[in-house]
Amino acid sequence: MPVEYLIDISSYNAVNDWNAVRADGIVGASIKVSQQVNYLNPLCGQQAAGARGAGIAPGGYHFGDPRVSATAQAQYFVDNARQHGFFNDEALAPMYDAENWEGGGLVWPSPQVLNDHIREHIRVVRAETGVQRHLVYGSLSWWQSRWIDPDVWADENVLLWIAVYNGRPGDLQGWSHPNDALHQYTSAGIVPGIPGQVDKNVTLRDRGIGDLVNGIEDDMQLTDRMKNAWGGTPTMEEVFRYIDLRATEAAEGTAAANSKLDALLGRNPGTLNDNSLAKQLLEHGLQGQLGTLPDDQFELLAKAVADDKERRVRLKSS
Repeated sequence: MPVEYLIDISSYNAVNDWNAVRADGIVGASIKVSQQVNYLNPLCGQQAAGARGAGIAPGGYHFGDPRVSATAQAQYFVDNARQHGFFNDEALAPMYDAENWEGGGLVWPSPQVLNDHIREHIRVVRAETGVQRHLVYGSLSWWQSRWIDPDVWADENVLLWIAVYNGRPGDLQGWSHPNDALHQYTSAGIVPGIPGQVDKNVTLRDRGIGDLVNGIEDDMQLTDRMKNAWGGTPTMEEVFRYIDLRATEAAEGTAAANSKLDALLGRNPGTLNDNSLAKQLLEHGLQGQLGTLPDDQFELLAKAVADDKERRVRLKSS
């Protein structure tokens, strides 16, 4: 897969033309949301809306600070990032920015303090939003020295964002980790539509933007997997994954999601109960293998749809 390019921006970056940014090949934008528990990027809303409108996946990041409770900072980030749709399936995964800012008195005192903050931040964001994928950003020297230590907090859904300004996209100068995903290779990038310079990043390990957003996979990728890869009866885990994707879109209730679901099932909105929805989704996805699943498993699937819907409603109202 060809590499893909992203930018990360804060209130210091004005964007005059998001369509020009997209035309330059930028597919994602990580936008600063918050710092400590008393600072919000005043441009975050318009930056998120501009990126989304141009077909660029926007996501939010928090600038960590050891002087304030990690739990409180994570909650502050969640409360404010949620307002901009940064936990929707199509948004770029949330990012934790780990670095010093000596001019502002921000200096991490030890690796243990930093890694404890990262671990707690990820825990709170996952608990509050249900989003499992997370990005963690830091300088190459910190990764090399294990000042930032992914062994403390990273599972397969936590991806690493490495900053080394060598002007060579994808070159981490001999360092690697199975979870490395993005290389910030310059802070002086030139992108049409953005006056001045901007941080530019490139994907690693053949990852695409679909590997970096909150959702597991998009509809077409998962449907193709069902059509082409399932030569036998799928596992219940695979089935539940598909049902969860559909339930997520139904719970969000957006017009675009409903339109995709209606086209997929060939139905009018609101005409199916949960049991029928589960059954038709399976009929569509399993390509004739429906008869191999007993009726009691359909009841489990319908219950999973309902339980997931209730869970997401609670999350959105909290």
